[in-house]
Amino acid sequence: MLLGNFPKNGYKPFAWIPNIFISWRNHRYLNNVSIHPLDIKNGRVVYMTLHIEPEISLFRYSPEFSNVYEAIVWLSKSLPAGTILVIKEHPISLAVRSMHFYKFLSKIPNVKFAHIDSLSYDWIQKSILVSTITGSVGTEAIYQNKPVV
Repeated sequence: MLLGNFPKNGYKPFAWIPNIFISWRNHRYLNNVSIHPLDIKNGRVVYMTLHIEPEISLFRYSPEFSNVYEAIVWLSKSLPAGTILVIKEHPISLAVRSMHFYKFLSKIPNVKFAHIDSLSYDWIQKSILVSTITGSVGTEAIYQNKPVV
C-alpha cells in the first residue's frame, strides 16, 4: 500500500500531529487570559474545574449536566453580584476543546480562567464554593471544609 492510499474509513496516519499544535495554541491562549490565585485580593470566588471530554461519567452520574458549557452558564448566572467563577481546564483536554469554546466563555462577565499551571489546592483555599460535576476536586474541597455543588 502506497503512502496516501488508505481505506476511507480507516486510520489516518499522523492524525495526532494537529493535536500537538492545538494543545499548544490553547495553552498559550489560556495562559494569556488567565489569573492566578494571588491576583484575587478581594471578592468572592467560586471554583470549577473542567473535565476531560468526552467524559463517560458525566452521562452516567449527571445526565442533566453533560454539557459543560451549559453548566457554566447556569452557574455564572446564579452567582450573586461581585462573585467570579474561576474555571480551570484539565491539561489533557487542551487539544480537545476548540478556541471558540474558550472565547465564548471569556465573554461571560463573571467568568475567569485559572492559569493552567496553578494548583487546585490554592483555588479551593480562595473559594467560597467549589463546583464540579464528577471531578475529584469536590472531594478535595470537602477535606478543606468548603461547600461543594
